[in-house]
Amino acid sequence: MRITIRPERVRDYHRIAEIHALAFTYQPFMSETLLVDVHRHRADFDPELSLVAEADGEVIGHALFQIHHVRVGGEMLKAAALAPIAVHPDFQKRGAGGMLMEEGHKRAAAKGCQFVFLLGHTGYYPRFGYQTGMFGACHIKLKRSELPASEYKAEERRVEAGDLPELTAMWEQWFEDTDLALFPGRSITPIGSRRAANTGHPS
Repeated sequence: MRITIRPERVRDYHRIAEIHALAFTYQPFMSETLLVDVHRHRADFDPELSLVAEADGEVIGHALFQIHHVRVGGEMLKAAALAPIAVHPDFQKRGAGGMLMEEGHKRAAAKGCQFVFLLGHTGYYPRFGYQTGMFGACHIKLKRSELPASEYKAEERRVEAGDLPELTAMWEQWFEDTDLALFPGRSITPIGSRRAANTGHPS
């Protein structure tokens, strides 16, 4: 079986959705399938980073690399998130997943990405250059009774386009000295941040 890697085409969309639905049977509501569709509607979606593995004219796998700006140790870097990646169950363990990652890493590096990150199995991805547990999480628990009273009354509402400059400034202040933080973007539509469990260099 000869496997080739290429960017997705519109006619691949149904097959890609099918592959993710079959590969991620434990996910409720076909989450990974929906994630791909949501990413395609982002203003900065790059179809050259949405790759399929093809064998004998049949699409058997898919990997989506999405470019982000990430603050690492106070420095803003360009990076790519790998999410999701899947191979049809009938074609798994034949190298298609590794080939998708290898080609995606090359393309991400060519577009100026300094590393690739993902959420994934800690026993599988290190063989492809990813390092596990590079960035941890810090949590603080406070009892409601310990919080000081405020003179301000907070009300919840949807984010509006006019809020973005202020929210961006708040993000800059909150995450100025954190180990790792994904810049949410200056558009009303980008996907929110995802904590990275594994990170690796694209080369």
